[in-house]
Amino acid sequence: MALDLESLKTDILAQLKRKGFAIFFSDSEAEGLDVIYWDTKRYPDFRQYLDAAQQCGVKMVVFFERVFSQASIDDMMDRVADSDLTREEKRSYELRLQELQKYEGFTGQLAVYFEAGTHFFEYEVRSPWFEDFEDIFADITVGEAEADESEGDDEDPMSGYFSRN
Repeated sequence: MALDLESLKTDILAQLKRKGFAIFFSDSEAEGLDVIYWDTKRYPDFRQYLDAAQQCGVKMVVFFERVFSQASIDDMMDRVADSDLTREEKRSYELRLQELQKYEGFTGQLAVYFEAGTHFFEYEVRSPWFEDFEDIFADITVGEAEADESEGDDEDPMSGYFSRN
């Protein structure tokens, strides 16, 4: 997989235009939708995906790209600093994040999806370095969620209820 998905983006957009699809440029992923993902490992050619969309009679597809930004790195650095990780763990994550700074401005994720029936069908690719960033994000946010859950453990489970007994 390429470090920057810019050339793939150009190819996908050109093919979408050639096939006559209307393109809806989205600023968000298809999260929260009933999504079925294209098997990009066994069928990496996006043209096969677009052929399937065309055969389904799709007229419009949604196009999404994520360009990696320094703001994303800064946000993650803040999360690491505020986490309950050990000093060594924090340092490890900080070094990994610093290494990822060289990809600022690169396209790390592309997604094309369409609706057919009650489902959305998505073709999605991510660069390996972006997957690493998402792994860090998942590690840190899981830790944040666990910390939030444990903070509530000290509360009386019946607090807020009043009994006249």
